[in-house]
Amino acid sequence: MIEIFSIEFLAYTIGTIGYAIYVMASYFKARGTYLIFDIISATLVGIQWIMLDNVVPGAMNFAFAYAAICGYLLVQYNWIKYAYLLVFPACLYIYYYQGQEGWVDILALVFTLTSLSSRYFMNMNILRSMQLCSCLAWVGINISGGVYFGALCNIGFMIGHIKNLAANYIAHRKKVILSEAQTSLL
Repeated sequence: MIEIFSIEFLAYTIGTIGYAIYVMASYFKARGTYLIFDIISATLVGIQWIMLDNVVPGAMNFAFAYAAICGYLLVQYNWIKYAYLLVFPACLYIYYYQGQEGWVDILALVFTLTSLSSRYFMNMNILRSMQLCSCLAWVGINISGGVYFGALCNIGFMIGHIKNLAANYIAHRKKVILSEAQTSLL
């Protein structure tokens, strides 16, 4: 049992807040707001893993925060795209450092890189679609590893992205139908 005033309890509390912010981020429509909440959540979850003496997951979450910072700054500073590319060799090194070579670890690397690369796109529909692919795989990876809380968080994250993608699609279809109706009246 975890004591209330222990480092483990504090770490799990910080991590739970980080995961809650992670799920909440997917419900925001604006790219900037989404990335700011992504930075906060990845940093909190990274701090949790470092507090629990798990360097690899902590480093990966800090890589997610770095990618989100670069994705946020990419709107204003085009040169950031070169700094953004540094995250990929860093992730490969972190996974190499982990020393796992099973198929689950290879899938985790592929879908982590997919999630990281999604932050490079300005179009929120592309970002959300890539995030959905990554989250769907991570749900399976979490369930196969017995990490049901992670799977639950990823499902909540997916629901937020699906809700926003559906709303964007409906709004787009309404515009198309309206423009077709106006064209047919001419």
